[in-house]
This record gives sequence, structure tokens and C-alpha cells, in this order.
Amino acid sequence: MIRAPLALAMLAAAACSNGGDPGRIARPAVDPQVEPEVAVEAPIQYPPDTLIEPWVEPWYPFLEGEDEGASISVGTVTNGHLINARALPLPGLTYEVLPRQRERDLGYGAEALIELIVGASKVYYAEHGARLHVGNIGQRGGGDLAWSVSHNSGRDADIAFAYVDQEGNPVDPDDLIPVDKKGESEWKGGHRFDPVRTWTVVKALLSDDRVQIQYLFISNALKKMLLAHARSKGEPAALIQRADALLGQPGMALAHNDHLHIRIHCGVEDVVRGCVNQGRALPGVKLFEAEREAEVARLVKLSGAAAEDEQRARAVERLVLLGASGRGEALVARLSDPSPRVRSAAVKALSALSVEGAGGALEARFKVEQDAAVRAAILDAVSLLGGDVAGRVLAAVLADPASASVEVGPLSEAIVVAYTLPPPADPRFPDKDLEDRRRPKPMQAVEVPRFTGQELPLEGRRMTLRLAAIEAAADSERPEPVPALVGLLGEPDALVRGRAERALRRLTNHTSKASFDDPSASAEDREAGAQEWTEWLKANGRKKRGDWLAAGFQARGFEVKRVDKRAIWALVEAIPSRDFLSYNAQRALMELSGHRPASLTWNKNAATRYWTRWFDRRRGSFGLRKLPKALQPYR
Repeated sequence: MIRAPLALAMLAAAACSNGGDPGRIARPAVDPQVEPEVAVEAPIQYPPDTLIEPWVEPWYPFLEGEDEGASISVGTVTNGHLINARALPLPGLTYEVLPRQRERDLGYGAEALIELIVGASKVYYAEHGARLHVGNIGQRGGGDLAWSVSHNSGRDADIAFAYVDQEGNPVDPDDLIPVDKKGESEWKGGHRFDPVRTWTVVKALLSDDRVQIQYLFISNALKKMLLAHARSKGEPAALIQRADALLGQPGMALAHNDHLHIRIHCGVEDVVRGCVNQGRALPGVKLFEAEREAEVARLVKLSGAAAEDEQRARAVERLVLLGASGRGEALVARLSDPSPRVRSAAVKALSALSVEGAGGALEARFKVEQDAAVRAAILDAVSLLGGDVAGRVLAAVLADPASASVEVGPLSEAIVVAYTLPPPADPRFPDKDLEDRRRPKPMQAVEVPRFTGQELPLEGRRMTLRLAAIEAAADSERPEPVPALVGLLGEPDALVRGRAERALRRLTNHTSKASFDDPSASAEDREAGAQEWTEWLKANGRKKRGDWLAAGFQARGFEVKRVDKRAIWALVEAIPSRDFLSYNAQRALMELSGHRPASLTWNKNAATRYWTRWFDRRRGSFGLRKLPKALQPYR
């Protein structure tokens, strides 16, 4: 089964580029629309010697004749991204961004959402003479935020409540202020929730017919206050009924007692370009499924037409974004396209969409494929699909000496980073310097030392088919490549040895005392380490991989007799530990829960906190005991 949480993951490019220099940061400039009659907070000032990279949009397969400047919401609100994000214009006459949220530079969203917020703020300002206060919307390019599991694809925004002081006078908030079930807060002298002015915001949102609102998240207690005010004001019954349907406290999530969370449905232009609606849809909501199917049919035709190679390839990539898994026959046919660019796109599409029978089709293509880059793409694809095919193909390539000389492209940046960053200084936070999920702050350029040993020359290195197979094996979660990987520990190339060792740790949940990529390690130490792996394989080679995982966790003190639901808390406890243990713990949690967040891309503390809270809220569903003491700090 495919493990990628999103089919569009194969198309997502870096939202910004730092040119490989850790001293360079990327930060987009806010699009100013100055309104001089409003006094505004000065923009963030960066030190004069801070290097700022130009903004680079995430990749999107625009087709000939399309507007490449169009704002497009891609994917879901939890696993999507945003093309050509629209910025909330700053400063604003009728709204302002709260200080903390403004510093985070999270004022980007889909065009429809930005227009909705600005429109509601104008109504609010006209009625009350006050500005609407805006919290998090999203980051340019979309993607994960440290403060939310949604807000990824530009269709979510946080709006501050309206407040009054203890005398009933309107007061502007300087943050998202939580209140209790009575609407009271202990914040700075006692702000109180103001249902009168907050209702104005809700009514303005519901009255904007340019968008379809999916949810207005708010705590149930505050919802009751809003609806009570609307009834006392004599609002139309239909409006109150619609507000009642859209307002509410989300299940298995925070109560939303400090802000109003807006989420809108995908518009038709977004749907036909890859936006994905999830969750409930009220009666009368248009989800544009017919338009999506018509676009799928058009793209299938274009992918096999006498168009330019690039256009055919992009049509295939667009089919992935539209989740066209039912068009497997057409995608398999593209494996024989005369263009390597199209064949590569088809390979990635078959795995990304988990098309039935894709593994067999890819294995057959691999046997006749002549283009090295396409062969490497097939290795990556079968590793994502998993199953016997992946194990068979990867084991065969790793055991083939010729794979060491076949170049398939430039050396992966991920490999270079892994081998050039210095070890972290603080052992308690092994990924502290790499995994802060907040938007980067200004920093001075720093020198990043590289290994200087002659055994690990990375400059000018190219990715070979063997290296590609090693990387794919590390992600395959299959036992078949393990014997060949053990054999590679004796290779003279330190890069091959080091990546083979990394793959072995992931696949087996075991490690040895030797370091196979360290130029300072002696040949005797490496030989001893290789012998240790050989003996481990001889003793455990016939066992199932689930037994390997359980034994690896047990060896490091985690109570995992079997990788099943009874081991959930122990698996969560393993997340902050060594990289391979953390990886396998999170992958196991994803399989056991059926929930696949992007936690493997977060720092370990953030991932531990996320999974702790996620399972703690669902203890009954999984039959879990009370949260262990070791995890209580992450609650």
C-alpha cells in the first residue's frame, strides 16, 4: 500500500530556495497597499547584512494557454499547498493583523479567502467603526504551520473575537484571548466576549455569496451566545439556521474558545486544478464533481495526444493532482511513451495514485527501460508502493555490480545535507538546529564544515542507480533488500556504506557500534561492524519484519512486545529517540491509526507532542490506558 499521505507529494517542490547556504534565508515581501489615514505598526526590519533569497513558487504543472499567475489551492487543508498565494494587504483600513501573527508572516491565503476576510472587515468597520483583528491565515506557498494542523492550502483563517471590558466598552485585543463558558477572561484585567460585534462578523461572512463556507469553528458555549443574540435581534430564521449549521466546536480538537476559525470549500477553478474538499458538505453546496470528471477526461486525452512532450507530461501530473486513480489503464499506456519525461511522469503517477496492478507494470517496464533517470524513478515508485514487487526489484538492483556505474542524475541534496552538517551540540535536542517548524528568523551567515576525509568526496558526485536503490530500499519497509545492503557495508565508497547502513537501521530497527561513513573510523572497526550485521542477519533473517521492529524497540527499553495497539504509548515514547527508532515508531503509529500527518518532517519534540495529544483525545477508540507519566509534559 502506498505510504505517501498525498498523491500530490510527488509534485511539491521546495516553497523557497536557500541555494544550499544555511546563512541565507527566504522571506517574501508583503505586498503593501498603504492607506495613510491609518496608523500602522512598522514592518519587521531585518539586519542589513541578512541575505534574503528571492521567492520561488512551489511547482505546478500549468498547461499551455493557462494563466501562470492564477492563485490555486492544491490538495486538502491538512496536506495541501498554495500556488501564487494572495497576501492580505497591509496595512488595512478596516482590519489589522495581530502582533504575534504579523511577526510570523502568515497573512497568505487563497484569493477567495482573502477577499472574504476583507469584505467582512468592511462590513464590521461600517457598523462598529472598529477594525477586524486577524490571526493566522497561512504562509506563502502553503504547507504545515507550527501552530495548526490545517491552514495548509489557503482555505483556513483565524479571526479574533470582539471583546468588551468589564464596563462593557469595546476593547481591541492584542492577541487571541481565550474565554470560559461564560465568555469571561482573566486576560489583562478581564476582557469579555462580545456576541454583538462578533455576530456582525459571522453575519458578514455568511452573506458573502462569492464563496461557500464549510465550517466556522467556535466553542459550543460561545456559539449559543451568538445565536441567542441573533434571535434577540430578530435576524431572519434562514440566516440563524445556516449559522447554527456552520458554527460549532470541532470534534477531537481544541475548543476554539479564543478565535473564530473560517474554512471555505474549494471553488470550481480550484477543484479542476487539484483542490480537494474533505469533511461534511451541507445540502445545496456545490462540490463540482462533474467539472472535475470532465477535466480528468480532457487530461487523459491530452496525455496521449500529439502534443509537445512537456504538455503530455504535465497532463499526467495534473491527473495525479485530481486523484484520477481510476485511469490506471491510460497511465500504464504512458509507460511506453517515446519521451522519457512522459514516462517518468507516468511512473510517479502510478505510485502516487496507488493504481491497482501498478507494481507489476513498473517491474515489467524496469526490465526494458533504457533511460537511467526513468529507471531510478521506477525504483522510487515501487518503494512507495511496497509489496513483493518492491522487495524483488530493489534486492536485484542492489546485488547487481553494474548498478554502481550507472549515473541517474545529480546527487540528492538530502544526501549532501546529511553528510555535511556538523553534529548537534546539545545531545538532548538532536535535531534542534534543523527542525524548528517556525518561519526562519534572520541569521548571520555561518560556515558549515564538510568532511575532509578522502573517503567521502561529495563535490562533483553523481547519483548512481545503486545509490538510488539504497535510498528507495530505506523507504520500502521490505525485508528482501537487507542481505544485499549488508553486503554493501564492505564497499570502499564511504557514501555507499553510510547510506546502506542508514537503510539497514530503518528496515531492521537495529544498529551496530561501527560508523561506516566516518572517514576517521579504522578499517578494523568497519570490518567488525560488518561482521556484527552478518551475524544479526544469520540469526534473524527468517523472522518477520514486525519481529525486527519489536526487538529493536525492546532493546532500547521500550515496552513493545508486538507492534500493535497495545504498544501505542510505548511507540509515542520512542519518537524522541534515535532517528531510525523515531522513524519506525511514527510509521507504526500511522499504520495503527490510519492517520498520516506529516510528522516525519517535524522535529521530534513537535512530533511527540502531536501524537501524544492525538491519541490522548482518542483513548477510548483505541482502548488506551491513561497517558503515561513520561508523555504528560507533551500533553
